[in-house]
Amino acid sequence: TNFHAPRTTLIVMIAAMLGDRWREVYDHALEESFRFLSFGDAMYIEIQR
Repeated sequence: TNFHAPRTTLIVMIAAMLGDRWREVYDHALEESFRFLSFGDAMYIEIQR
């Protein structure tokens, strides 16, 4: 998935996988100047069970 705007259903999907940790992931992306939305950098999430 890509990065999404706050308070959207797409954030809910990310939060369902990462819990509150999604904020930490987004903070890291901002610190590294990742781009958001359609012109943004992609990311891959692998859930370890």
